[in-house]
Amino acid sequence: MFVEVKKFDEQSFIHSYSNTFGQYDRYKNALTFKNMDVRIFLAVPEMVYKERFNDSFIQFDIIQNRMSIITYDVESERIIHYLPR
Repeated sequence: MFVEVKKFDEQSFIHSYSNTFGQYDRYKNALTFKNMDVRIFLAVPEMVYKERFNDSFIQFDIIQNRMSIITYDVESERIIHYLPR
């Protein structure tokens, strides 16, 4: 399992999300290219997921690109939700 942890603490969520998605996509392609059977997850703070990831375009993007997501509590560093695709 490969987990990319993001905080999304930049001023522009869209800019941060676009960079994160691009990085996630590059990792996914690199693992495929190397024929590595490793599952990749994007770890997102629970509050960011609740506040920002309910946007219909973001949800569409997640589904279309089969992004697996883990949400976590920033303070306790505990996993809250595991959302595989």
